[in-house]
Amino acid sequence: MALRRSTQITIHAVGSTAQTAIAQTQVAGLPPGVTLELVNPFNHPRTIISDFVLAQQLLKHQLRALLGKGWFQPAPWVVVHPLGVPEGGYTEIEVRALYEMCTAAGASQCVVWQGPPLTDAQVLSRSFPSDGKVLA
Repeated sequence: MALRRSTQITIHAVGSTAQTAIAQTQVAGLPPGVTLELVNPFNHPRTIISDFVLAQQLLKHQLRALLGKGWFQPAPWVVVHPLGVPEGGYTEIEVRALYEMCTAAGASQCVVWQGPPLTDAQVLSRSFPSDGKVLA
């Protein structure tokens, strides 16, 4: 995620386009007082989320990109599936942080899933296999 810092912080680009945006601004330059930096709010050696506010803003940005902008947008139903399983499993704090991140980003409901990858049919029917577990 590329953040644009001036008087306020805004998301400039996400994913591979963020790296491209950083490279382009290094060549072209930015106006005085404006900086562009590459940030990953999920990169931390001990926990899932390193920056809760940026992670929430990233999720909100992605939800708006999927749903579009408008006055009456439906609040989505979100399934979060953290990849990998830390030794000892996820703490209640990490699960709660993921849940709160989703609801604060605009989700009507959030499910934190730990287990095998879900198919589209399983997500749409909200039926989760028994070889995993719903954490929240």
